[in-house]
Amino acid sequence: MDSGYALQGPKNSSRIGGTMRVKLLHPLAAKDMTWGKIALLHIGKGLLALFLAMWASIPVAIVSLWGFCMLDYVLGIAVAWKWKVVSGAAARDGLLKKVAVCFTPFVFHWAEGMVGKEIGAENYAATMLGLSEVISVVENLAYLGVPIPSNVVSLLAAAKKLVPRSMTPDEIKAELDDEPKSKSAGA
Repeated sequence: MDSGYALQGPKNSSRIGGTMRVKLLHPLAAKDMTWGKIALLHIGKGLLALFLAMWASIPVAIVSLWGFCMLDYVLGIAVAWKWKVVSGAAARDGLLKKVAVCFTPFVFHWAEGMVGKEIGAENYAATMLGLSEVISVVENLAYLGVPIPSNVVSLLAAAKKLVPRSMTPDEIKAELDDEPKSKSAGA
């Protein structure tokens, strides 16, 4: 089998400064390469393969959430640009929010590990957050003037009712502080 690589023979090799230089013949890289560069190329291929193998083990809901977050962020910037309200602070805050949303499922996964029982909380979180991002993407598309079919709008309106209401940090703190008191009162 021909891999497409060919090392030219000794007559085309040369020693420069103690380093053996070899001509690597490949349609995409027909230039002089040292053995170190060839090794780095193969190490890079190995790291890419490792990354792709790790990527394949991430649940589809989480990968979809990442994609919807990126799309929503880009469309949000496009909407701000269209309406001439672009703000660096708003873009930074939006990016920080998207990063936090993308890592939320991993917090749920970590919490499952602490409890010792796997209930699929990270997939649930990724699905609910992803649904929220899809709704935001469609809203941004509408702001950009893209016609959205009425059946899609009614479907998303029904889906929006499924997404739990977001709580403010003060509401979360109050909810968590109230829980121990109600348990102790009933005990």
